[in-house]
Amino acid sequence: MKNSILILTFVIFSISNISAQITLTRQKSFGGDGGDYMPKLLKVGDSFFIAGSSGSGVSWDKTEPSRGFDDFWILKCDSLYNIIWQRTIGGNHYDVFSDIILTSDSSIMLFGTSCSDISGEKSENTYGECDYWMVKLDMSGAIIWQKTIGGAGYEYASSIIELNDGTFLLAGYSKSDSSGLKTEDSRGYYDYWLLRMDNQGNILWDKTYGGSEFDFLAGMTVVNDSLIIQTGRSNSPASGEKTQNSYGNYDFWVVCTDLNGTILWDKTLGGNGIEYNCYPLASGNHIYIFGSSESNISGVKSENSRGENDVWIIKLDINGNIIWDKTIGGNSYEGVSSGYVAQNGSIILACGSSSGISGEKTEPLRGVQDYWIISIDTTGNILWQKTFGGTLGDGSTSILEFFNGRYLVVGSSKSGISGDKTSFNKGGSDFWLIEFEVGTGIAKNTGYRNIINLFPNPANDIITIHIESESTILRTSITDIHGQHIRNIELQQNRGKVDVSDLTSGVYIIKINFQDGQVIVKRFVKL
Repeated sequence: MKNSILILTFVIFSISNISAQITLTRQKSFGGDGGDYMPKLLKVGDSFFIAGSSGSGVSWDKTEPSRGFDDFWILKCDSLYNIIWQRTIGGNHYDVFSDIILTSDSSIMLFGTSCSDISGEKSENTYGECDYWMVKLDMSGAIIWQKTIGGAGYEYASSIIELNDGTFLLAGYSKSDSSGLKTEDSRGYYDYWLLRMDNQGNILWDKTYGGSEFDFLAGMTVVNDSLIIQTGRSNSPASGEKTQNSYGNYDFWVVCTDLNGTILWDKTLGGNGIEYNCYPLASGNHIYIFGSSESNISGVKSENSRGENDVWIIKLDINGNIIWDKTIGGNSYEGVSSGYVAQNGSIILACGSSSGISGEKTEPLRGVQDYWIISIDTTGNILWQKTFGGTLGDGSTSILEFFNGRYLVVGSSKSGISGDKTSFNKGGSDFWLIEFEVGTGIAKNTGYRNIINLFPNPANDIITIHIESESTILRTSITDIHGQHIRNIELQQNRGKVDVSDLTSGVYIIKINFQDGQVIVKRFVKL
């Protein structure tokens, strides 16, 4: 056993401590005199598209009048975030944006929910109360075609994906029985509703998935060009297409189908509390499911809540088996609405947080709610995190990566000039765009701000810690090699002796969280 540990020690200590230097490089707000909210990002060449929902009339950055209560609002920006053009697209009622993609013929597809009849840009009446609405634009913002899709009741759009053959998958949730363009009856109150369409908007097939109660779809992804993963929240018992009972009030519900919509498996994930909207990410043969949870250890949840709501992320294999789950949060509310697989394979989550320094949160709260960006590795360990915000409510909703280490995040902001925000509020809420860089420095004996010295290493009973730092240390802790928290460490003047005699033999991590958002880790071996 000791020989194995010593070999492992040699490999581990060839890796130096890494700290993340996170720098806000640019920011910009876009908005009118009303509420502009839930934007998403799309990068095409050197340009950026920002699309969301708007209740603003002609004012500030908004150059076209509102068509109804809320409209789609899309802006094309250059590399310096100057507006090249913008379009307001809507009818005389509510039109709420959900998703944007670049199509294979270099067009822009907008997807959302419309409650409008023929009016404004809307060329078809609704089939019921509200329907899915697809709008295809060319690169100058002109409408190529549009399609209204629904039944006699309510449909709410969530996600759109183009497959390799040029067909589209459209996902959301529905309250309609068979009517309009919907071919199957409702299973309960609301169900997942998935359609496949050709590149002209003709429906190839549609499928309804649900149980006897409420099933709300939030997100969709495709794995290896062969599996469709739909995710949301459900309080249905085993019924309809749902094969497992709920663990609490609402749980995550994952449905895996082939490209023809045939169910291969479904999975209910939850604890004894409430789990909120969840979203999927695909990375190789693994699926990451992330959302918000109020539950303590119960059901399939392995960690207690840190506060009111936390980020809960679960890694599944391609058959839906749980590999690990992690709870990440502070002492108040955390919500997550977007995720991204970075170029280095790590997972980036764009969240909103109302927590101060507590739990996994290492920076103070700026206001009512802030952007909270988290990077985790493939085993669930936090690599870095950063809080951005002003004095009021700010929530990030979309993130993308320029290239390795440089990110762009956008969300809704009610804050004026305060905290990290340098632009005034133009209305109820604005789109707030932030560009930041994540640099990594390798901590050595000289030339770096933060150094951890551990000795002896390996250790039997006592390990001495000496931290050389110009930054304020928030917390020092021990975790196991999988990132599971073991205990915090109390140090005097950044040094001290720690009793590790109660630890079993193996590899452990000393983790240092600094007030400026840096995190440094160093491994040690317990003999």
